[in-house]
Amino acid sequence: MADDKPGSEAAKGEPERTGGFRFPEVRSIRDVLVDALAQRGGWVVASIDTNSSWPVKAQKYRYRGEDIWIIPITSECYGGVAIRERSDLEATACRKLLMRFLSAVSWVNEHGITLAHGFTGGTFPQPLG
Repeated sequence: MADDKPGSEAAKGEPERTGGFRFPEVRSIRDVLVDALAQRGGWVVASIDTNSSWPVKAQKYRYRGEDIWIIPITSECYGGVAIRERSDLEATACRKLLMRFLSAVSWVNEHGITLAHGFTGGTFPQPLG
């Protein structure tokens, strides 16, 4: 276990190493919402809680013809999934699609996924924190 003395990994804010394994760095939401995720728009976001692993980098998946983003857990927010609303894909349809996507991910990974605090939305795809 890393010690907290000046100059140690813990003091530098680096991930702790355990038996050769290095824990991934938990990033800030500002470091996650870049490129396509930084575009202003009508986003629908499902903040999730899972008992399995979750990506540490944002990932885009094509699901049923739509782009869905997996948003990693950050130092300020839950992990989540997000989709952009369009004139032909309103918020209710977005929420249903996100729930179906989460169900598919849950089945594939054989672990449950729970909505942490329901759905949010807005200018940027930021999960609740």
